[in-house]
Amino acid sequence: MTDAPIIRRAKESDILTVCRLEALIFSSPWSRESLRAALSDGYVFVVAEQSGNTAGYAILDERVKDEAELLRIAVSPGLRGKGYARALMEYLIEHERGRGGKIMLEVRASNEAAINLYKSCGFCFSGVRRGYYRLPTEDALLMAYAPEGAQ
Repeated sequence: MTDAPIIRRAKESDILTVCRLEALIFSSPWSRESLRAALSDGYVFVVAEQSGNTAGYAILDERVKDEAELLRIAVSPGLRGKGYARALMEYLIEHERGRGGKIMLEVRASNEAAINLYKSCGFCFSGVRRGYYRLPTEDALLMAYAPEGAQ
């Protein structure tokens, strides 16, 4: 990536592109209605934009006071390995520092690229959910990030 992507809040006009990425990337994609709902209060829904194109997105649920849950992070398959996911994670971590809360997430046990990204961003393993994922069935590794001063 030559220039840093622009990370900005998602808007209604992003939903169709994000919906297409969901269908392309996830075995259980979110519906258009679920994505629209994530534009509401209590969620941080951001997109990574490069040269006017959506390269990826992330959705963080902040409805619990001291804890946020990373619900989605995805980068277009042709753009992976170029720093978009890291830029999204760094944005979310910085955002959460302002709230002083923890970030929790689940990741497929086989998703080495994501696990390595999360570890490099300061996340630690906190547990396992056996058989959590479907299509195919797979364990979820639980990971957590706590900014300095968070309990």
